Amino acid sequence: PTAPTTAAAVPLDNAALLRRRAAQRRSRGAFLLVLVLLLAVVAGAAGWWFGSGPGSRVAVPDVAHKTFAEAATLLQADGFVPVEGADTSLDVPAGQAIRTDPRAGSRLDKAAKVTVVISQGPAAHDIGALNDLTEDAAKAALNGMHLTFKDSVQMFSGAPDRHVINAIVTPRAGDAYECATGCSVHEGDTMQFYVSV
Repeated sequence: PTAPTTAAAVPLDNAALLRRRAAQRRSRGAFLLVLVLLLAVVAGAAGWWFGSGPGSRVAVPDVAHKTFAEAATLLQADGFVPVEGADTSLDVPAGQAIRTDPRAGSRLDKAAKVTVVISQGPAAHDIGALNDLTEDAAKAALNGMHLTFKDSVQMFSGAPDRHVINAIVTPRAGDAYECATGCSVHEGDTMQFYVSV
C-alpha cells in the first residue's frame, strides 16, 4: 500500500502560485494606498493647523515697563502690528507700558493689532474749596483720589471746631502748595489739613 500524501508534500501548480502572489500584491498595494492617503490627511491637517489654524497663532509678549519703541520692536519681531494707547497709572512711571490689549500671553494671528497702553503718570483731579468743611467732610470729598493724608494740624481759629481752615498738598515730586480754596492734585500726592479747635 502507498503512504498517504500530506498537503505540504503536494506540489502547487503554477496557476495556484500566481494566484497567491497576485493576492499578496493586491493586499500590499491596498496597504500602501491606505498609508499614502493617511499621510496626505496628516500633512494637510498639519498644514492647516500651522498655516491658518490655532497653531499659527503667536503669544503676545509681556512688554510691561518698556517704552513704546521697545515694546513695538518686540511685537513686530513676533509679527504683530503695535498701536500706541494711553492711560493714567499711580504705579507705572510716565512713558512706560502698563499693559497690552489683548493682554500678554493671549494667542493671536500674525499681523494682528496689539495696543500698547503707555502710562501718562498719576491721574490729575480738580478739587473744590475745602475750607469751611469739616475734616471728615473734606476727606469724604477727596475719597477715591488716592491721596495720602498726614495727621492734621490743630490751630486756634474763629472757625467752628474741626473745620478745615487750610490744606497743604505735597506732590510726589515738587514743592508743597496750598489747596484750601481749590486746586489740582495728582494721585499719590499727600494732603495735610489745618483744622480749627
